[in-house]
Amino acid sequence: MGLDTSHNCWHGAYSAFNRFRHAIAEAVGIPLDSMEGYEPMFPTPEEERSESVSWARYEHDPICILLNHSDCDGEIANEHCLALAARIEEISPKLRESGEGHIPDYRAAALQFAKGLRDAAEAGEDVEFG
Repeated sequence: MGLDTSHNCWHGAYSAFNRFRHAIAEAVGIPLDSMEGYEPMFPTPEEERSESVSWARYEHDPICILLNHSDCDGEIANEHCLALAARIEEISPKLRESGEGHIPDYRAAALQFAKGLRDAAEAGEDVEFG
């Protein structure tokens, strides 16, 4: 069982998607644990979300659409697909071309996600998570 999205953005383990979003967040300097969609892989009772983030810096960054997103359901609205695709493509050179676990290459995974977003935009459809 894992996460599948429409438009071939992502097909893989939830844990891999979690690592993917961590890599994206690291590349832009946003602590992922402060995002709404963050769920720790192995939570501990003392684990708390980062509260010291200045959101004014990030509130208009399209990457937050992905970082705030649930890792198991919902959708990315068509109206956000092109801006998010462009932002992921902009970030991709900062991502490692090597990965771990089910992600052999973070950069390739990001570009695949962006391609799926562009395909959804062209079709006039949302990207569905399920």
